[in-house]
Amino acid sequence: MMRKVVHIITKLEFGGAQTSTLYTVEKLAEKKDYKVFLFTSPGYLSKRAEKLHKVSLKYFPFRREINPFWDIITFILLFRELKKIKPDIVHTHSSKAGILGRWAAYLSGVSLIYHTIHGFPFHNFQSIFLRSFYSFLERITAKITTRLIAITQEDIKKGLSVGIGESQKYILIRDGIDFGRFENIKIEREGKKKELGIREEKVVGTVACFKPQKNLKDFVKMATLIKVPNTAFVIVGDGELRKALELEIKRSGLEERFYLLGWREDIEEVMCIFDVFVLTSLWEGLPKSLLEVFALGIPAVAYGVDGIKEMIKNGENGFLIPPKDVHILAERVKKLLVEGDLRRKMGVKAKRIKNREEFDIKNMIEKIELLYMAGKG
Repeated sequence: MMRKVVHIITKLEFGGAQTSTLYTVEKLAEKKDYKVFLFTSPGYLSKRAEKLHKVSLKYFPFRREINPFWDIITFILLFRELKKIKPDIVHTHSSKAGILGRWAAYLSGVSLIYHTIHGFPFHNFQSIFLRSFYSFLERITAKITTRLIAITQEDIKKGLSVGIGESQKYILIRDGIDFGRFENIKIEREGKKKELGIREEKVVGTVACFKPQKNLKDFVKMATLIKVPNTAFVIVGDGELRKALELEIKRSGLEERFYLLGWREDIEEVMCIFDVFVLTSLWEGLPKSLLEVFALGIPAVAYGVDGIKEMIKNGENGFLIPPKDVHILAERVKKLLVEGDLRRKMGVKAKRIKNREEFDIKNMIEKIELLYMAGKG
């Protein structure tokens, strides 16, 4: 018997949660056992989603920020649509879709409700009021959730520490990548740099949405402190804070050494030109970009938050930095730029990802399907 499965995610911006969700619905839809729906709001990945002809795609007016008017409208629309199609399973992703989607599913009579935690919405860089409010919403919504799927051990610990669900409600299913895709990349580095207009010898890079979570102003501040000649700073991504970031770069006087490449379809190829990968996120789930640069043998320097701490072994495959400590961040990046042997040694260790099968995207799909088949088990 064919089961109806609805995946709900806030917005199809370019990000790990979104690409994993698209991969999941695509692979489920290829099976004869599932009729798959995707509820979301449009973004950069909309064209990719619209090409998934076996997936029923429907857009809703999600707003990432708290907006009582649009949140109520979106909830009502979700409730009506779920009531109409009567799915067997609803699987939500991201914070706003996770709250609205799970309650709409519960009140419309859906019996199996799953939620993947791609990082919780509360963190240490919010006011106490906001942290308390978001953790309260997650606590009460966990009560109507069949299983909570965590992609990091850190999120399980974090959730339990504030009373979100019980330990038996959590299951660890790592977000993943297709390792074969990275092993088969053959790029001539200097040729790629020339194509991108990058003249400098060394490249410090990152991949991120231009939004507060990614904290890219610290990437610019770091660049001003790194006095290594012939070094370029590359950001792949785009978003709401682009103008503010461009202004910050202009103020820093580094315009000629900064390259904002926007979102691209050849991100893996661009990553191949990086000597050092940097993440300045203030909170994270499990950043796919970190897995991807490790698969390419590139060391990383990142703020030691959430799931990042499970990937970077300090001093082995990269460096973990206290959040917001830009000076130490710059020192560690400079060390890797200057000490080529250390950089290559860390790159080799980065490629040897521990428990690699856990992070294989095919393994992720298999575990999700087993969870669906088990029902409440």
